Amino acid sequence: MIRVYMSLALAMAMVGGNIAVGKSIVEEVPLFVFMVVRGIVAVGVLYPWMRLVNKEILPSDKIVWRELFLQSFLGIFLFSVFMLLGVGYTTAVSAGIITSTIPAVVAVLSWFILKERMSAMTSLAIALAVGGVALTNLANADDSGSTALLGGALIMLAVVMEALFTIFAKRLSNRLSPVQLATGVNVVVYCFFCPLVFGRAWRRI
Repeated sequence: MIRVYMSLALAMAMVGGNIAVGKSIVEEVPLFVFMVVRGIVAVGVLYPWMRLVNKEILPSDKIVWRELFLQSFLGIFLFSVFMLLGVGYTTAVSAGIITSTIPAVVAVLSWFILKERMSAMTSLAIALAVGGVALTNLANADDSGSTALLGGALIMLAVVMEALFTIFAKRLSNRLSPVQLATGVNVVVYCFFCPLVFGRAWRRI
């Protein structure tokens, strides 16, 4: 169980690092171009790992691909759009505080969608997380006005998308290995962003 908690903590730390790095990159590179490059790198690493190391293939089940589509669209595509737009209107510190509520939002959605039980301690943690986000947004409103509030709202939407990503991952965990799942969602996301980048480039020609 300790290993599981450490893995989850490391994953959340990577989410926080993604925010800081993403904020710097999108100031120099168009959002959709950044996402395509990230998809190419991810698939380029994960697909050989899946095929050569794990000896696995991508699934052929239509139901699994439907779940992967929804997971990718909500948890990566919309998450990235909301997050990288949101950090343009607020600070990386505020974004990090708001994204720290992801476990609380996952708990709420697990109770609502997966019908998992919610303990009293979990409910208290959710209440504290909501209070922390509210205080952060109020502080930002005093400093930067409506712009910071818009940034906070966008990042909160990103948090919900990331929580839905986790819910879909839970639902698919008994059908796909972690590497299959990661490869599948990145393939789908790459297919999302490529038309947007090529369409933008075509209009400039």
